[in-house]
Amino acid sequence: MNFEKFNGNIVGQRIGSEKDVIHLDQLLQQLGYKVIIKSDLTWMEMNDELESFTKSEDHIVADSVIVAVMSHGKSGTHDEGTLIYTKDCKFFSSEDLLRRFNNLNCPLLKGKPKIFFFQFCRGDNIDIGHRVSPIIFQSGRTVTDGNPVPTSPTEIERSYGDMLITYSTLPGYVSYREESEGTWFIKALSLTFMRDAHECHVDRLLQIVDEQIRHWTGTKNGKQTLEIIKRGFNRKFYFNPGLWK
Repeated sequence: MNFEKFNGNIVGQRIGSEKDVIHLDQLLQQLGYKVIIKSDLTWMEMNDELESFTKSEDHIVADSVIVAVMSHGKSGTHDEGTLIYTKDCKFFSSEDLLRRFNNLNCPLLKGKPKIFFFQFCRGDNIDIGHRVSPIIFQSGRTVTDGNPVPTSPTEIERSYGDMLITYSTLPGYVSYREESEGTWFIKALSLTFMRDAHECHVDRLLQIVDEQIRHWTGTKNGKQTLEIIKRGFNRKFYFNPGLWK
């Protein structure tokens, strides 16, 4: 899901985000995924699309699923996570989105890897870093994406499992986008996965992505750090591009 244009003037157009869509589409098709692209949805449309997707019988034969959401964002409460802007400038909670894919709400994906790529700001803070050596890379024009033990003998299944969630930035901080090339996160992710997915598991791939972003510097010496969260994602997952054909 990519959100580029928004109603009113509360937040600006995410110029360059179409590059992210192209990069992810090419990458995921090469990795053997069926790609579904949804753009500029209202809150209700996003809600309906997620409801339909989590109930899809395609998941019966699927080995894994990847969900990417790219928009403006702002910090929410602990229970909300990050608030994602929809086209009508309403907010969709990242935690609400994740709950829809848990074992209770999406049983068809139980036990299967569920990987989430979230590209949006999570606040207004800028990580200005600290100078330790000459700047290795200075980007072009950058902007940001956001203004007790059971007593029952029956085994109790936990609600969350096999989830790997990657946020483009840390809670409270901005996330960078270049109008000519798209966001740092999606650009680095696409390049890294295309180059190394044939031999690295996804955890290692994301480490390489974060290491790449570490060397980039935005306006006002801004830096960016990925946040990678595992919820019962306890196995090494390889994409094995080419073997799916």
